[in-house]
Amino acid sequence: MNKIDGVIPPDIPPYHSFGLYYDATPKQRAKMWWGCLENIARIHKLNWKALGLAFLGVPGGGTDPLDRGLDYWERYLDWVMKEQGEPQPILRAALKWLKENCHVPDRVSLCWGDCRMGNTIYRRGDFDVLGILDWEMAYLGDPESELGWFLFTDWQHSEGYGIPRLEGTPGREETIQRYEELTGWKVKHMFYQDVLAALRYGMVTLRTTKNFKKLGIPLQADAETNNPSTQTLAKLLDLPAPGAPLREITKINDVTVTVQFYFTGPGGGDWYLVCDKGKASRHEGTVENPNATMTISAEDWAAIQRGDMERMHAWASGRLKMEGDITLLMQLEEVITKLGG
Repeated sequence: MNKIDGVIPPDIPPYHSFGLYYDATPKQRAKMWWGCLENIARIHKLNWKALGLAFLGVPGGGTDPLDRGLDYWERYLDWVMKEQGEPQPILRAALKWLKENCHVPDRVSLCWGDCRMGNTIYRRGDFDVLGILDWEMAYLGDPESELGWFLFTDWQHSEGYGIPRLEGTPGREETIQRYEELTGWKVKHMFYQDVLAALRYGMVTLRTTKNFKKLGIPLQADAETNNPSTQTLAKLLDLPAPGAPLREITKINDVTVTVQFYFTGPGGGDWYLVCDKGKASRHEGTVENPNATMTISAEDWAAIQRGDMERMHAWASGRLKMEGDITLLMQLEEVITKLGG
């Protein structure tokens, strides 16, 4: 595949708090959103038979396009739960509900599998879509499921984290309506797709949470069972809540936040950031009761600042430790980058 010279909205920190989408105007954000959706629709309209994509597994008639996916996710959950961990009553209940409420899809199409803006390459300047990435989850199935995934992952990367959605981002109903206009198909089973999307994301969350715990990365104590996906499923299916409610939506310009930085090793030292309703300042030393802390070697931090190391990689590998209110921390990414040199 040839190199595509473009830019991608980040997942961590979420694009509603940092980077390309955050820096764009409301009009540009809308263009990026619609550009991604238009390409989802284009993919669904492709003639997958003529393109020789039957190797993805042609589903049979009836509910088989849905049954295949649910069987996969049930095997996935069984595989993950072979390791010691908390029971997953909400994920199990959601799987059961989805199986009992299967419908016969109107059509079978090529599905991208991970359709979201974080997998879309945009051109600098005019925000046209240049490429669609990450096809390892592609399948032949009900295209409506993609609409559910697209909407859920955007919610997860904004309000699911407690971060407000940015101005200019189209809403749910107008997104569904636009998809219907682009495809000429009526969307009939969105509640089902909402449950399925939350289940799928919950499965991925469970696996990654277990991996992070193995690495010793600090996480919320009940993160395996109480997370945005399980909270959403509990609400949708009228199940008992999996735990305390998650983070409420907080605008960084409405609060005062302190973040403590601990730099270890040669060239290390301590400093803290104060952001008072959007106005940030840096101070040397330590502060009592910070909202969040970051601990990293001075060498690794310099590599991040130079662009030689991704902050997400540093965190996932255990080289960067973040504790406290991560929602506020993610909304301060741009400030931290500017003041952290």
